[in-house]
Amino acid sequence: MSGEPGDRSAVLIAGGVVLVLLGAACAVFAAVMVLGSALAWRAAGVEQARAVLPALLWCTVGTTGLVWAGVGSFLARRWVRPLVLAVAWVALGRSLPSLVATVAGAPLMLAAMPIQGVPPPMIRPMVALTVGVAALAVLLPVLLLLLYGGRRVDETCRRRDPEPSWTDGCPLAVLVLGAAMLASALYGIFYAASAMPVLVFGRLVSGAATVWIGLALGAVDAFLAVQLCRLRWWAWWASLLSVGATGVSAYLATRADPAVAVPGLEEWSSDWGAYARFSAFSGAWTALVTALLTLAYAASLWRYFTRRARGASAGLALSG
Repeated sequence: MSGEPGDRSAVLIAGGVVLVLLGAACAVFAAVMVLGSALAWRAAGVEQARAVLPALLWCTVGTTGLVWAGVGSFLARRWVRPLVLAVAWVALGRSLPSLVATVAGAPLMLAAMPIQGVPPPMIRPMVALTVGVAALAVLLPVLLLLLYGGRRVDETCRRRDPEPSWTDGCPLAVLVLGAAMLASALYGIFYAASAMPVLVFGRLVSGAATVWIGLALGAVDAFLAVQLCRLRWWAWWASLLSVGATGVSAYLATRADPAVAVPGLEEWSSDWGAYARFSAFSGAWTALVTALLTLAYAASLWRYFTRRARGASAGLALSG
């Protein structure tokens, strides 16, 4: 009950409000992108419309997941805290490198925008908005970590929802890695849906090859995410290989010929070409940093995949 000492039901309600509002924001962004893709389809053809498809799918999944977690937080379900913390850690790990890249690219963005026909009074506000959104992507996971990170929140959820949950048998540290692998799987599947060109181990892949590679890698990473949460030792080894391969591919993308990474670069003006080149390679560097961080984190979890650790987690899950 909310009157008991140490009860954090109010914190769970506040967290639920934040999650539902974030879900609503994703829904608004999704609606805007649907409208934008329809206009792009009419103005520039299918190619431009497909470019926004990955972001649209991310917003759709984000809306569903955030609202679902928000309702679970209102009801103090015991699975809410570990899932929110796992996703928040993954989001923070991915958004920090993106923020650094966005800040570093701001001067190039300022130089390139006039070439795109952006009115001079709007240039600085638009760049500031871009940096602000990147900063917000860092602050929101931090807020969720602060709201759900306390031990009292966990105790409140367990008291109000005494039925065992599947998250009880998976240590939070492993759940974070599982969430990271699931995010990688969704990225591959969503990018495959757009069939846009992508650098794979330094070579530009497009068309049907992009679709099949994205779907195959997405299916593998999704399968590994589930098996990691079941503490399968071989899934941990396979995850190390998968993340390592992603890091190698990202590194080779940073070494690729700019003309390959950005088709038509030689025809662009110097300022706009410099920004396009930076955008392509900052994305590769961001992916490389993210892969290295994930690899180091995954390697640190070896102790959870010993026979003794797996037995202890199974016993904890059974005891509730």
